[in-house]
Amino acid sequence: MLEQVRALSTFNLWVFKAVFESGNANLVATELGVSAPTISRSLSQLRLTFQDELFVRRHQGLEATARAKALYPLVCNCTDAMTDLVSSGLATAQQSQDLVLAVNTTMLVPLALRIRQQPYFYPQGDIQLVQWRPGSAERLAKGEIDLGIAVERPDRIDLELTFLGAVARPSLVAAEDHPLWHGFPQLDLNELARFNFTYYRSPGFNDRVDPFEMFCQRKGVTLPKVVCVDDREEWIANLLSLNAFAFAPRQMIPMLSNIPGLRAAALPEQQVRRLFASIPPPQHYLVQRTRAYRRYPPGLADRLVKLVQEFVVPQALPE
Repeated sequence: MLEQVRALSTFNLWVFKAVFESGNANLVATELGVSAPTISRSLSQLRLTFQDELFVRRHQGLEATARAKALYPLVCNCTDAMTDLVSSGLATAQQSQDLVLAVNTTMLVPLALRIRQQPYFYPQGDIQLVQWRPGSAERLAKGEIDLGIAVERPDRIDLELTFLGAVARPSLVAAEDHPLWHGFPQLDLNELARFNFTYYRSPGFNDRVDPFEMFCQRKGVTLPKVVCVDDREEWIANLLSLNAFAFAPRQMIPMLSNIPGLRAAALPEQQVRRLFASIPPPQHYLVQRTRAYRRYPPGLADRLVKLVQEFVVPQALPE
């Protein structure tokens, strides 16, 4: 048995620990970023090595056997030792594997939260999220940034783009005592034009003009006040102090709903179509260097795409 134990990979030990703690092989596959058959093969190898079923299927999930319960603290000692080795003894190697991900500002915090919820998202190192700014495409091409999630299409032959989808149905955001709520949800865009409007500048989307400004121009309507900002805190402050309203993508609503004094509600579908009649909604792209220059495993980009697609809706690639 000793030879068989020595033949176990560190991955097998992580699988054992994760299945023991969750009791769900499919969940473990998602957390580790591998397929369900891969987890099944790993469990088969573990069972053969320790000559025990280890995990028995019950209504509540996979239940650990007595042998598995005895092995669990020993396996934890091994995985903890590997974690300590990475965090202390291999600091230089770890630093070389850390990645920088530039993300469109409205998706920065929501995506960070989703990555945080998946401890095995990138086990090779840490992921630093930074805001996608003008010049980020050039930094990515130079290798200073590893991947990007952007709403602009960098015109560079040394970068590859993958279309992910358009921003999901936006919500209307304003102070909870704002007068616009008296007419909601029957309120249409023409009536909204009576109130102060603020928007958060997003490079590649509304850095020149916002869709609502364009709508008002086409209707010959002059907004009482329009405030464009580059800072999220300033944008939120305008919603409260200027008694202004704004439109926000779905991924920002949980954060905004936790701010006292604000209210958010999905914009009716008919008004969404009117809002984006002249300027289409933000189109999100995965931006990468060409394959030969990538410092991360292929599966990482696939896992990142799945997370981003929780916040966007698929549609035909724009012209």
